[in-house]
Amino acid sequence: VILKSLEKTEKLIKTNNINLSLYPGSEVLLSDEIPGLLKKGNIVTLNNSRYIMIEFRMGSIPLYAEEILFEIKLNGYIPIIAHPERNLEILKNPDIIERLIGTGCLLQINSGSLTGDFKRSNKKMALYLLKKSKVTFIGTDAHSYRMRKPTMYKAFFMIHKKFGLEMAKNLFYRNPYKILHNKEI
Repeated sequence: VILKSLEKTEKLIKTNNINLSLYPGSEVLLSDEIPGLLKKGNIVTLNNSRYIMIEFRMGSIPLYAEEILFEIKLNGYIPIIAHPERNLEILKNPDIIERLIGTGCLLQINSGSLTGDFKRSNKKMALYLLKKSKVTFIGTDAHSYRMRKPTMYKAFFMIHKKFGLEMAKNLFYRNPYKILHNKEI
């Protein structure tokens, strides 16, 4: 479905002479089926790289999460946890982040968490993760222009102001470039 939608959208872009490149990828809800689906090639990774975007349900983290994430890593993939700053269990116990990173995961926080599009607790957790240098990159998690608008520009300058230009460049340009080109971060 993702690849067919991408192909259809690319045709529209080309037909309308829009200078834009699209790459496949999606968030994958964590389940114990992921390792097998990856082996069969049934999951679209980020630009068909070894990087895979994993999300948890907002209210919890499954008991088997660390085991599955470790297995994904053993199979040659690098899990990226999407919007951990919005997960209720992580909000209650931030030490969970250390365990997830210990399995080889990277972290992506939402720009909207930084710019106030979500709860104050989400912003607080996002800033905490940035201060602890746990974040690998920033994503939009945009669903449409009306719902969860992309706020990357505003988030970039917020990070630039609070943490410096180098961190902003790493989170918004350098690390995403490495993922896009399947390079080591």
